[in-house]
Amino acid sequence: MGGLGQLVSALIGATEGVVPHWMWPVALVLLLLLAAPSMRRNAQTDAARRRFRLAGRLLGAAREAEEDAALASLVHHREGLVVLADLALAEGRRRIVPLAVARLRELGGREAEVRRIERELHGPQPTTALEAVLTVERFAAQGLHAEAERRLQAALRRWPDDPDLRAVVLPPPEGGSPPA
Repeated sequence: MGGLGQLVSALIGATEGVVPHWMWPVALVLLLLLAAPSMRRNAQTDAARRRFRLAGRLLGAAREAEEDAALASLVHHREGLVVLADLALAEGRRRIVPLAVARLRELGGREAEVRRIERELHGPQPTTALEAVLTVERFAAQGLHAEAERRLQAALRRWPDDPDLRAVVLPPPEGGSPPA
């Protein structure tokens, strides 16, 4: 008998006379019943993770459909959403990360995990309004207008009265017309 068998034998021997032998199967069944929800969630997470990994072999709309299906299978499972978001970040497939973060925010809890994922997705956030202005201008200069706008709105929420942030005017995207 190895490892687990020895452990069971030692437990039975240590409780000889204190716990009747018929109690061990009852205790095992109760333990399995208590562990079943966690085991089911882990199996769901594993299945979604495998599905997401397999989607990496597909192209275009088929890939996106499989990624969305993997995310949908974890829509009520916080830990699974964190696992899927981490996997997407690690594999450079960032499209579903904002969707997972939004769902995590709806479910509540795990705020530290949400902040960590957002920091990995968007990089470190500026610590001052001036740093935010420089970041927004850098993204605009690189032609990343949507990201520059997103960063500007986030900075305005954080520092609503800062004159430097209020003075930032983003240039229109290539081929677009200037704002009226």
